Amino acid sequence: MNLSTLHKLSGWSFIAGASLLVVYSVAFFACLPMASLNDNFAALVSDPDWLWIVCTAFFGLLLMLPGYTAIYSVTFRSGGWAGFTGYMLIVFANLLQMCQVTWEIFIYPILAHQTETAFLLSDHVIETDPGIAVFFWTSSLSILIGIILFCRMVARSGHFGKAGAWGMAGGAIVYGIGPFLTVYVAIGGIVLFAAGAICLANNLIRKIPSEI
Repeated sequence: MNLSTLHKLSGWSFIAGASLLVVYSVAFFACLPMASLNDNFAALVSDPDWLWIVCTAFFGLLLMLPGYTAIYSVTFRSGGWAGFTGYMLIVFANLLQMCQVTWEIFIYPILAHQTETAFLLSDHVIETDPGIAVFFWTSSLSILIGIILFCRMVARSGHFGKAGAWGMAGGAIVYGIGPFLTVYVAIGGIVLFAAGAICLANNLIRKIPSEI
């Protein structure tokens, strides 16, 4: 398999991953009983739609990883240390998010279906644990700093359109602040992020090998 084929496959993987993240964000708010989000999280996890929705997030994150690497392989010459740091942070953040989703797939349902352990979710015991708080903040800061540095590198490289790069960065930021405003803002952030990612992936797929 040559480099051009790898770039194209990674581009399609990036598109699939971004699309799954949009499906996840919309389905999470549309299909799950959001009234239970703060009052009884165990009931939310026990919903029949919970498993397929969080699995969608896991595979979305997984499928985006090859795309980040392929894009970096095109832009690294102009990225410098800042670009390398952004790439490492965004991959690190993706891996942390995937770790979190594995809890939601395998551990949370077990806790939610046992009366002796359901309180760990309903009373926010896990969420308020200091170690988990460090995990969440590390993941959030890695996403914020990583996406800005990564997209700055991509926008300045000349190989990709600036609109796609800054669309991804803006979408990630909007998604981060969205829950403090309204769920629709959060969904809008994911849609903007995915649109930017698809623009970059389309460029990666159509890029003439000699230009890379």
